[in-house]
Amino acid sequence: MTVASVSASSVSPPASTRTSSPGPEPGPLLATLTGVQHASATVFAAFLFVHVAAPSVSLLACSRDASGAAELASKTMILGRVYYQTALTESIFVWAPLAAHVGAGVLKRLVRAYFKWQRRSQSTFRRRQSRKGKEKPQSADADDDSHVHGGVSPYTLSTLRASFPPLTLHTLSGYVLFPLVLQHAVLNRIVPRASHPPIHSLSPSELDYTYVSYGLHAHPLLTGALYATLVGAGSLHAALGAKAVWTRLRIRMGTRARAMPSTGTECAAEPEAGAEQTAQAVPTQQQQRRRRWKWSAEATAAGSATVVLLAALLRLRSEAAAEVQGLPRSMVARYTACYSLVWPYSSIH
Repeated sequence: MTVASVSASSVSPPASTRTSSPGPEPGPLLATLTGVQHASATVFAAFLFVHVAAPSVSLLACSRDASGAAELASKTMILGRVYYQTALTESIFVWAPLAAHVGAGVLKRLVRAYFKWQRRSQSTFRRRQSRKGKEKPQSADADDDSHVHGGVSPYTLSTLRASFPPLTLHTLSGYVLFPLVLQHAVLNRIVPRASHPPIHSLSPSELDYTYVSYGLHAHPLLTGALYATLVGAGSLHAALGAKAVWTRLRIRMGTRARAMPSTGTECAAEPEAGAEQTAQAVPTQQQQRRRRWKWSAEATAAGSATVVLLAALLRLRSEAAAEVQGLPRSMVARYTACYSLVWPYSSIH
């Protein structure tokens, strides 16, 4: 036996005091889920840009006709449907990226919570194992082992709650937005395709912005509140999400640039203590100013989009009465049947 093997065996801890391995790191998995989130959001943004263009251009209607804004919005919407409402493109640009974005976001929170719980549990296990090295009664050791299973503490309500990452404004806006997007899709896309009477599968030409005007006329407060929340949460989520995508893109580009070999000779001198402290203090102030500027830019972008879309809805609301009065009774009955099948309109019909 060699001296190295003797020394290694003499310092190795006994089997009873060895701790479990820290386990796999969540970094690659989180990076993949983040990439799926950002890619799906970018694809969905292409559809969203075309989708919100229709109500936005209604503000440009300068006709004195009472239905000028709704007519212009309907023409723009029908033009956009050519690109995103076929059997293939709707799945690619709408449903698939929406499902991928939501699914990746939920999985990211679950993965972060699991690995955080695992680290906390293994830390607790190591502390208990270190205490077992001291002289203790056998009953105390047995009691310690009864709370630990394989080096990981069992789930409790407090550990589960503490393991989940805190809710950010971006995440919270997404949670508010998700049920509103589902309600919007069911009301404006799924229910109008029903074949049973009196709906009889509204055709694309029948499902224009007159359908939205009917909701603003028949249920002005409820429809206005739903659209205001949808537009506000959507604008905020999109602004914060665009910042996250751009930040990740800049980091990846910077990492690749730093990985490239340098062509010059760098010569650095040791900084003085006072100069080092000043250099550390100045970037902190710059980062605070940059952070305030970014928040103001995001708030401006989200607020501008919200104002434009809500102004468009108010324009449509001002023409809703004339639009609905010009509809045949059979079409009003079909619109009423569609709205009555979707919550929360179903609770007031």
